[in-house]
Amino acid sequence: MRFVFDECLSHRIPNALGIMGKDVCSSIDEWGAGVKDIDWIPVAGKRGWSVITSDRLKAHERLALRENTGRVFLLGARNLSAWEAFRLIVNKWDDIEKAAKKKRPPYIIRVPKRGKLQQVFL
Repeated sequence: MRFVFDECLSHRIPNALGIMGKDVCSSIDEWGAGVKDIDWIPVAGKRGWSVITSDRLKAHERLALRENTGRVFLLGARNLSAWEAFRLIVNKWDDIEKAAKKKRPPYIIRVPKRGKLQQVFL
């Protein structure tokens, strides 16, 4: 399963995970810088890709997510440095991969600093 990282997260995170053999990319690499979430997240959903972001999705973005079987992993803490976001993702990566394979889309799953992943009301 491919994971695409929102541009709100450092491009270094998918670069590092890619070096480690993970199937990842940056939204910037796929769609260019500045593309609105509403335009690319549904496309990722149609492709069966999971999105990793720290952005809170607005109502119209959630609707598009539902309509396009979107898969979103939402980092539970805001304003993380690139290092903090990387550490959180690496620490939870096995759980993220397992949830991506197991859960039936559409979904938003919160990735907290502590504790288990939590499905969020869509």
